[in-house]
Order: sequence, then C-alpha cells, then structure tokens
Amino acid sequence: MPTTPLTKEREDQLNRRSLISRILRRVFFTRRKIPTASVKELLVPSPAPHIAAEPKPKPQRQRRKHPATPPRRPIENGSRPLMRIAIVNHKGGVGKTSTAINLSAALAEMDYKVLVFDCDSQGDLSAVYVPRSDQLSQSIANLFDGTAFVDDLIRETEYPNISVVTADERLNVVDKTHGFVADANVTCLADAVAAVQDRFDFILFDCPPRPHLSAFAALCAASHVVIPCEPSQFSVRSMVRLMEEIELARRTFNPKLQLLGFFLSKIANRSPSQAAYRKMLIDAFGEKMVMKTAIPVMATMEAAINIRKPVVYYRPRATASSIVRQLTSEIVHAHHGNQHQPAA
Repeated sequence: MPTTPLTKEREDQLNRRSLISRILRRVFFTRRKIPTASVKELLVPSPAPHIAAEPKPKPQRQRRKHPATPPRRPIENGSRPLMRIAIVNHKGGVGKTSTAINLSAALAEMDYKVLVFDCDSQGDLSAVYVPRSDQLSQSIANLFDGTAFVDDLIRETEYPNISVVTADERLNVVDKTHGFVADANVTCLADAVAAVQDRFDFILFDCPPRPHLSAFAALCAASHVVIPCEPSQFSVRSMVRLMEEIELARRTFNPKLQLLGFFLSKIANRSPSQAAYRKMLIDAFGEKMVMKTAIPVMATMEAAINIRKPVVYYRPRATASSIVRQLTSEIVHAHHGNQHQPAA
C-alpha cells in the first residue's frame, strides 16, 4: 500500500512530539526541575564540570646531612703526645665516661693514635672497647701495685687508632680515697705515660667520681683537664673543691697541668635553663673557662652507649656525632689557643 507523503504541518507535529519526549526523558532520569528557558536551551548538553587542579605536593623538608669524615689531623706540632687529657668531676653521672669514649673515637677518626686509661673501677669504658675486659688476667690495678708494666696492659680495640688500659673492680683493692697524696704509687700513671707517650698522639684518662688515688694519679700524669658538668648536679662548691685538687696536683707533682675548661653535658635540648647554668659557670670561673659546645641529651647517644659503641661509629652522619666532633675540635684547638691555668 503506497505511503501518503507527510505534509509540512504533519512533519512539524511529529517533531514537536519527539522534542517533548526527549525533554521528559531528560527530566525523569536526572530528576531536574525544568527551568523556565527555551526548549533549545534544555536540549543543549550541560557543560563538563570544572575539575580543580590537584594541589602541588609540599616539598618535603630535607634532613641536613652532616659530613661523616672529619678533618684529618687538624693540628700537628711534631711531638707526641699532643695532649694528655684527664676527664674529671667528683660527681657521678655527669658524662665523664661517655665523654672519654666519644672524644677518643672522634680523635681516632681524625687519624690520631689514642690511648685511654680507664681509671674507674666500674670499668664501663673498658666494657665498650674491650669485650669481657673483666675476665682479663691483668688490668690498671697492676700498675698501682707494681706487678705489671704498661706495655703488658695496653689492649688493642676493634676501632682503628684506639688502645685501652682496662679497669675493673680489682682497682678497688689499691685505690685509696684518703691520704693518696703521700702514696708511693701516686706517680705510677705518669711513669707509665712516659714509657709509651712517643707512640700516641693523645692520651686520655677516664677518672672515677669522688677523690681517689687513681683520679689524683691521672692529674699528675695529664697535661690538661676537661670537666663535664651536668646542670641538674651542678654545684659551685664541689667545683671549687675540684679546682683545689687540681691546684694540689700542680704544686706537688705536675706544675705544667692546665685547666682546658668546663662544658655542659646532658642538657635538655633547647632548654632555657642551659643559658642559666652556663651563666653560673661563667660567673664562677670566667667566660674563657666555659666551652661553647654543650652535649645535649639525645636518643642517638643513649642508644650508642647501650650497644657499647662510640656514637661517631654508630651513626656517623647523625647530629649527635656532629656535636661530638664539634666538642672534640674545640678541645683540640684550645690547646693551641686559650690555655688556662687553674685558679687556686
């Protein structure tokens, strides 16, 4: 059956129905309210939604890396030893042993040969450098009772350039707490140093708390004294007594003994009390006697001591290692700069 051609009017009617159908479908599926706009506007596709640009990631803060290699032999004068340093304080727990450990390691890093005398019967330094040191047949006690030569007591360590004369509880048998100035063995460490000093650049003495024969013998053998001070245990009166003992060593056996200075140890990081304690030291002993470098309480240092390792070998690039090297450099250069005489 032939189809009847659409008239113009019929074609327009169908177009309007199709347009209405499309509009209703759009409203049904999008659930939009029909705006009061023309039909053509409703049929125009909605513009693509604006997609905001992703924010640029903030640059991560780069941790400052400290150099792992210190300067090689920053001072040299052609003679040995450059310094013989006694690390002394009559109070316990102020950081004498940790200072001796970290100072010796930092010096060894600089390619100096270091000998450390452990003068404390607790033997903590010996335990770090010489495993099972308390099981050795001889120790520093044999120097004080005259039953061994120093060459028999020097122990090599796993760290290059570091040697140790160990100590343990046997030292208590010969270590006096009174009347040690008149003891015949008061110069035994000085005699031991004289026998081996041409083989080492630095000789350190880790001294016990409280006045002991071993500590006074270290003062008689040393060329310089370094005194760590913990703020919580700081006492001008105890410092004055220590200065009197240093002066006694100068008058009796070691006239060339020099006080290199004090430094604050075990301070709270960014603590406002640090400046207050530093000022107390300066008021008591003078600004030139107080070192600029202070050793804060740091987890890295505590972890290094707990695993019996110097911090510069435990975490060479850590901030703690950088601080130790800074203190070491200050001590080394003070030998050529400000050399201090102890007050009477």
